[in-house]
Amino acid sequence: MAQAIETSVALATYNGEKFLRPLLESLGAQSILPDEVVISDDCSTDGTVDIVREFASRAPFTVLLINNQARLGYRDNFIKAASSCSSEVILFCDQDDIWHPEKIERLRDGFTGAGVLLCYHKAFLIDENGSKVGKFTCAKLRNPWQTPAGFLTAFRKDLLIHEELRQLSIDFNKPSARYAHDQWVALLARELGEVVFIDRDLAGYRQHATNIYGAEQARLPLLKRLRKRLKNRSEAFVILASVCRSNATVFSSLAERLNKADVWKARALKGQQAYKELAELYDLRAKAYKDIRFLNRLRALLRLLQIGTYRDRGRWSFGSRGLVRDVVLGVLLGRVISRLTTSTSFGDANCQRIA
Repeated sequence: MAQAIETSVALATYNGEKFLRPLLESLGAQSILPDEVVISDDCSTDGTVDIVREFASRAPFTVLLINNQARLGYRDNFIKAASSCSSEVILFCDQDDIWHPEKIERLRDGFTGAGVLLCYHKAFLIDENGSKVGKFTCAKLRNPWQTPAGFLTAFRKDLLIHEELRQLSIDFNKPSARYAHDQWVALLARELGEVVFIDRDLAGYRQHATNIYGAEQARLPLLKRLRKRLKNRSEAFVILASVCRSNATVFSSLAERLNKADVWKARALKGQQAYKELAELYDLRAKAYKDIRFLNRLRALLRLLQIGTYRDRGRWSFGSRGLVRDVVLGVLLGRVISRLTTSTSFGDANCQRIA
């Protein structure tokens, strides 16, 4: 009989007293309890630490409390909590959610083979009173710019062995920052192993005024949707090209640290090449939008067509919708739009990983 996989919960807290108790009680009510809960508190000034200590005194598992001496911010605080965990599988945990009683059990069951590096699940929205109010939109990992939110994921601790390489990364949502905890483990898991999706709602994501990131809001009015469609994409493609190059650097640096017998080495080299190629594609897309000369914009588009970027022929695809956008909003109208609008969103919903 195979030995059961041990699990740790990595919880990052900061001034979370309002919703922390229900979250902790939901951890204690799991059908399979975690082997430990590691809580890294980022210099809270409210009653958060007292709540943690009271829960730890009666919890049916080990609770390790880390009190940071200086603020780290949520990105590094989550990494610190996870890096302090001792179990093979780690579950990220937000301080204000509520876990379904079978969350740990279902996620643990997803790690059926050594190649599975990350599991994630669906969720629902809850309000400040804990009442269910809707569905939480779950990202698809085929798109490199979509990452399952941290509270949805469980991952193997091995993904943190080379965490210092995260310093080389660029967050595509905030280019001045490095990848957040969930972006980092998702990036590595996609390239180095298998990712498993659990098609069940296993947590309630609480919506309230102090969320760092809220769930997707209701459908925008027609005028705002139109303005969003017409936003300047050339800046976004320049940023995404830079992000891809930083991803390629991460994987090349990782490959240098691994020996030839390590299966991760070949996959890291493949990831390096994949993101190098994607960076070149975004360079062409940026040119199709921002080059002053119409013929140069047209040549960039024709080169993308020749490569097969819009037809699922290569490693990456921007799809038919991407083609329409690049023709109309890029080659034909790109210079006009770039003078009238700016871009504050750097994702690309049309980009899909094919191979």
